[in-house]
Amino acid sequence: MEYSPRYRLFPTTTQRESLDWTRDTVRQLYNHALHEILEVSDESDAGPK
Repeated sequence: MEYSPRYRLFPTTTQRESLDWTRDTVRQLYNHALHEILEVSDESDAGPK
């Protein structure tokens, strides 16, 4: 089995704040999109048959 090399990062305070902001923004976007998809899915399931 081949292993991929792993590298540890030691960001500065400014870089850490930027990474935290980016991660939080992407998390919120993902959760919002997931909510919208599930909401549309629920609406289409509740339609007349």
